[in-house]
Amino acid sequence: MVERAPLKRCWNYAGERDIKPYPVMEFILRNPVAERELLIRARVDTGFSGELILTHDQWEKLRLETAVLPERGVLWTITSPLFTERANVLLTIPELELELQVVAERLLRFIEERALVGRGVLNKLFLELRGPEKRCCVFRGGSTE
Repeated sequence: MVERAPLKRCWNYAGERDIKPYPVMEFILRNPVAERELLIRARVDTGFSGELILTHDQWEKLRLETAVLPERGVLWTITSPLFTERANVLLTIPELELELQVVAERLLRFIEERALVGRGVLNKLFLELRGPEKRCCVFRGGSTE
């Protein structure tokens, strides 16, 4: 049996004015129904238990209205529930030779929008947050050394 070296992909943290740097990941999302794909840069949010939240613009570019699941999603916040549309998509990180089927959501009410990747995806990966270096790394298989 031939053992392959672990594959690794890292991204620099992002940050806007007056916001401390935060980890991000980049990946390709594909809508298999409409055969559309889009490069997504999303915040890594370990506080979000879902898989993926997209902006309205990203949702429309992927034509996810063609793949909407019948049941709505609900994200609970401190003040109220937020209802979402949901669709199955394929998430690919080419450098890791990795493809995952995930559920993407978009908020039905317009609030401040940003793409988020949550624990539903992160728990399927080896994730390393290198805070002092301001880098987020993902591994596929094997050791992170």
